[in-house]
Amino acid sequence: MRPGAFACVITFCLAVAAAPLPLPLRILARAKAATGGSAWNRIISIRSVGTLETSGLKGTFETLEDLRRGAHLTRYDLGAMCGADGDDGRTVWIEDATGQSFPQGDASKRQEAANAAYLACRGYWFPKRWPADVAWMRRCQEGNRAFDVLQITPRGGQTFEFWVDAATGLPDRTVDFTSDGRPDTTRFADYREVQGVKLPFQIREGRGEDPFDALVRLTQVTLDPPLPVHAFAMPVSPTGDCGFTTGHVSATVPLDIQADGHVYLQARLNGKGPFWFALDSGAEGDMLTPTAAKNLGLTSEGAVQMQGLGASSAEAGFLTVDRVGIGDAWMSQQTFSVSPSVAVIGEVQGEPCAGILGSDFFQRFVVRIEYAAHRLSLFPAAGWRYRGHGAGVPFVFRGQLPQVSGELDGMQGTFAMDTGSGGTLDVFAPFVAAHGLIAKAGLTYPNPEGDRGIGGETTSRLARGRELKLGTARMARPLVSLSTMARGAFASRDGIGNVGAGFFKRFDVTFDYRRQKIYFEPNVNHDAPDRFGNTHGLTSLAGAPDGFRITGLLQPSPLSEAGVKRGDVIVALNGKSGKDLTPDLLGAALGAPVGTVLTLGIRSGAGIHSLTITLRDLL
Repeated sequence: MRPGAFACVITFCLAVAAAPLPLPLRILARAKAATGGSAWNRIISIRSVGTLETSGLKGTFETLEDLRRGAHLTRYDLGAMCGADGDDGRTVWIEDATGQSFPQGDASKRQEAANAAYLACRGYWFPKRWPADVAWMRRCQEGNRAFDVLQITPRGGQTFEFWVDAATGLPDRTVDFTSDGRPDTTRFADYREVQGVKLPFQIREGRGEDPFDALVRLTQVTLDPPLPVHAFAMPVSPTGDCGFTTGHVSATVPLDIQADGHVYLQARLNGKGPFWFALDSGAEGDMLTPTAAKNLGLTSEGAVQMQGLGASSAEAGFLTVDRVGIGDAWMSQQTFSVSPSVAVIGEVQGEPCAGILGSDFFQRFVVRIEYAAHRLSLFPAAGWRYRGHGAGVPFVFRGQLPQVSGELDGMQGTFAMDTGSGGTLDVFAPFVAAHGLIAKAGLTYPNPEGDRGIGGETTSRLARGRELKLGTARMARPLVSLSTMARGAFASRDGIGNVGAGFFKRFDVTFDYRRQKIYFEPNVNHDAPDRFGNTHGLTSLAGAPDGFRITGLLQPSPLSEAGVKRGDVIVALNGKSGKDLTPDLLGAALGAPVGTVLTLGIRSGAGIHSLTITLRDLL
């Protein structure tokens, strides 16, 4: 080494060491110092217990965090509503109020778990534990407080905001964005020192609707508690809360399957009934209407926020039903949510409906729906083997909802399996926009009825697809509903869309939640065309003194092409005067087969003229 070189190296190293950290790292370093600094380096695990208040319910709350590898567990008990979620580093899972566990395989759920792991191991202070991209976004002011806002994208996770109080250096909140784009904010307050580190003893999480926020107040924090070997592992689901009456190893009951594919069955609750229930694999948990709860003499607790198909949310309470009977099958001590919004299911069916049998029901039995025979069969999940001639299609869970990989017109992605949907395929709005599907479809029609459910109605445009594939199960020329929703389930960014009854009714379908497979067996309706259901162009009518006034009309359609306009009045049909027409007679004529020729008398303004139209498929 040349003379003086060693001194130059030392000078260079000192210069590098003195170089300022990038702004995001300086903000995080200050936050670490403000909450304990080097004291964090020795902590391996944290156990926190406290109280939880949300939606009119109060109970207990517990978390376990492994700071070295990011494993985590959260458990809560609000009496009528309880549950847990966790990640042991191999399996991401949730546990529902009835103790059933669901391993999470959906991409969005695994991303959420990666975020939770990053936060658990304090990856923002220890990037070697869980790497992330960190960037400074802005400094913002709220009242007399200023915040530095960082944007963080953990390895395998989703981008979220990390807010740091500019005055104190304490972490103030995180802001995640849900699948439909709404912010989910977790705020930290009431920092207290525990063995050299400061931790928030008050945590509030919510989406800006205070009655539904979750408020946690910690009562005890333990650093480095002894952890059982399987502390973070998915719990084993109970098996003693369902079965069959003595002498039976399965159950078969008739189904009422509506023309639109909605499936209904009868069940007895606490020995009363039978009551009609919708069978809905898309529902997370089982549900009751307030009327049904009252008839059972049961009172629900709490008022949690429940999101459904529509843009609005609904409130739901919870109660426990001692025994549910479906033919020779039974379930005991089942948690039901109770909401006025569930009553819309009965409106769709056209007769009183007590509620929905959803994921809790599907989780306890192997469920076989024979659409052609209008029959439901239930088998014990333990030890069951499929012996049919269909091929099994694997699925993963997103929450409690099955997700299948498949294709729509060659576009690959995941699809939610929803027996409670009356459509064939509802394509989520973000996927529609990202692929320009409305423009590519060419001919589309506004969906005249939408899809009604919890949260209100949906809006979409109907188009004709080429082919829908779910594993080996295929359907040619499906009717596709292209969502235009900004909020709700159909505004989800998770996957392509929601598969409903228009697809399922072509098969006899067996759901095996235990082994995460769905079996599709083509039935006699497999190759039947997927009809639009509108062969004339009318979407709505109103009564008039001399017939029926046209208040809704599709274009193009046989009626619009014949010159009919909104506001015109049907004053005659096939020689019958409009005064003698009834809604049933008019509906029967307009619902005649494709190719039927109708003669109508139309009053437009002051004039009356006769025209003929030929019914045809519009899509």
